Amino acid sequence: MLDVYYLYSPSRGQEGTDLSKRVYDRKTNDFTMNLFEISLGAQVDNISFYAELDFGDFAEQNSPHNDDPSNHNIGEAYLSYKISESTSVSAGKMYTHVGYEVAKAMDNWNYSRSWAFTLAGPFWHEGVALSHSYENGLSVGAYVYDSWDATSENNANKTVGAQLGYSNEKLSFYLNYIGGAEKDSSANIKSVVEFNTQYQVNEKLAIAVNGVSGTNQGAATPE
Repeated sequence: MLDVYYLYSPSRGQEGTDLSKRVYDRKTNDFTMNLFEISLGAQVDNISFYAELDFGDFAEQNSPHNDDPSNHNIGEAYLSYKISESTSVSAGKMYTHVGYEVAKAMDNWNYSRSWAFTLAGPFWHEGVALSHSYENGLSVGAYVYDSWDATSENNANKTVGAQLGYSNEKLSFYLNYIGGAEKDSSANIKSVVEFNTQYQVNEKLAIAVNGVSGTNQGAATPE
């Protein structure tokens, strides 16, 4: 996959100016090779693996604060085991279960992400995910992660998540939760509750609603 963009902001007309509050499309008045990605995957019996090798500005933004240079170009990399036809477990580096929009522009309605995506939750994790689906369209998920957007845990506690979903040919609804200690203190508890729903009116028209609420206990406050 190749992702190239040009962004222009009248208030930030200087070439290469960084719109720091945006994610994945920040540079103004500049042609940017945002992402070149190679995807690999295979399945043998009930075991499968999937990996993405990322290069470009997207990969640099996806590994903040020089988290781990050795993982800089690994977008995702996880193993999955299919316990049954309806239940599977995955372990490795994966994108978060929270949110209506996702990291890759090609999988969203719009190229640019909303503020709900940018400010309200994590982008990816390293951890374990368990999912189960029912014949009536219901699905559930449980998640245990190290942290938000980091390849190593920075305190003694894990971050946990849950998902309740429903989908049919016309309607989908997902309720997501994530919470746990972040940064270097077990008192800094960050949690997010998010829901998203989509209704397919016809082949060319769909309506979606996304809502997010979050708290950050123990966060530092300005003096």
